[in-house]
Amino acid sequence: MDQRMEIPKDTDPHWASLIESCWHSEPKCRPSFQDLKLKVMQKRYSIETQATQLEPRGSITTVATRI
Repeated sequence: MDQRMEIPKDTDPHWASLIESCWHSEPKCRPSFQDLKLKVMQKRYSIETQATQLEPRGSITTVATRI
């Protein structure tokens, strides 16, 4: 029963770790839905922050996020 799909090699290490934590053999060691939600929201914020930093100043997206 302990068969899992292989996580693709190019998967972000954050997501790979999160997936593997959900597969822990001991159910009590798996993250709760609350923990999963928090980690996903943190990663989303991180991605959005990086994207904002990469956008040229004054771009429509940058201006729109400030409004």
